Amino acid sequence: MTAIKRIAELDALPDGTVVVGLDPQATVVHKRAGHWIDLCKPSGTTWNVRTYVMARRYGVRAVAESERTTEVGTTETTLSVTDQLRALIDHYQGREDARTRSIQSFLNEDGDLDEGKYTWSEYDQATDDSSHAARDDLGNLLGELAGLLPDQV
Repeated sequence: MTAIKRIAELDALPDGTVVVGLDPQATVVHKRAGHWIDLCKPSGTTWNVRTYVMARRYGVRAVAESERTTEVGTTETTLSVTDQLRALIDHYQGREDARTRSIQSFLNEDGDLDEGKYTWSEYDQATDDSSHAARDDLGNLLGELAGLLPDQV
């Protein structure tokens, strides 16, 4: 799918569209009632400006979705399993890339600790924090992957 980088293209997408940012965090937002929302943020808040900035800076990708009507007549949007997997990969790859950049910022051109800027203690703390975050991400990813399996498996 092509990257969307223009606000006009983003606004032209219909309600129910889900986009994944091409930013390092692979931010996922949903369009509802003409507004962009993040399901991980408080209900009733909109993320229009952040979504527009993300689109202009990094680009976003609209993911395929299917819609079904529930018993009370509301429309429920679900991503295909392939798109859910792609979004998970994008999200966690973005987090891993950010951790790698953070650790690499401690190193000089030769790959050694830049001792003019950092101490070994700071580097050790950053790598330890990074490894804990990676382990947390692995646990979260496994839980999200298990949630994609059909109930009968």
